[in-house]
Amino acid sequence: ILASVPAAAEQVHARQILVLTEAAAKQVQQRLQQAGANFATLAFGYDLSTGGDLGWFPRGFLTQPAVEEAAFALQPGETSGIIQTEYGYHIIQVIAREDNRPLTPEARQVLGEKALQRWLDEQRQKAQIEELAP
Repeated sequence: ILASVPAAAEQVHARQILVLTEAAAKQVQQRLQQAGANFATLAFGYDLSTGGDLGWFPRGFLTQPAVEEAAFALQPGETSGIIQTEYGYHIIQVIAREDNRPLTPEARQVLGEKALQRWLDEQRQKAQIEELAP
């Protein structure tokens, strides 16, 4: 099962601005659209340590599927609309994308764990368990 995880996959390099309220997200979006603010510069204002850099990631890697879906729908330089998740409101910008980029060890591990979990779920659905009471 783990051997089925490829060594390379389609990946995007993205950054995000994450805020807690919809009003703040709309304000960020407005600054990006009207004022022509630089996304990277603005992102550092919300995340001083990484500037919102999510790094390179393949499909199935992020914990928030809506964020990942939005990132893979964008081309380099494009910015998403507001994406609401349990963590808050995200705006994503894709920096680059590659069709066959080597996976990091962390990405291979995450994808391997998900493949194993899918296999276990399938096996549980197929299984017929009988309880025999003496």
